[in-house]
Amino acid sequence: DQLEADVAAIWSEVLGRAVAVNEDFFSAGGDSVLAVRLTTEIQRYLDDTVFLAALFDAPTVALYAEWLHEHHAPAIAKRAERNGDWEEGEL
Repeated sequence: DQLEADVAAIWSEVLGRAVAVNEDFFSAGGDSVLAVRLTTEIQRYLDDTVFLAALFDAPTVALYAEWLHEHHAPAIAKRAERNGDWEEGEL
């Protein structure tokens, strides 16, 4: 899934190292400052407001991407459409 791959790349950039999709953000070295930075980067990526609390509800790349699909589907669809990586029925 493109969203999960992009989220993993953003997490890796923020944490400064590769992150497995099932690795907990905070166990991987994330802290409150990095959580704010990550949330800001995800908001830029989606061009939508994403709340910091989402990271506590979904602390792995896989869970976070799933959470984003559930709570930000319109923003994901707009981004995919803008970038040409959307196909009908993909969401």
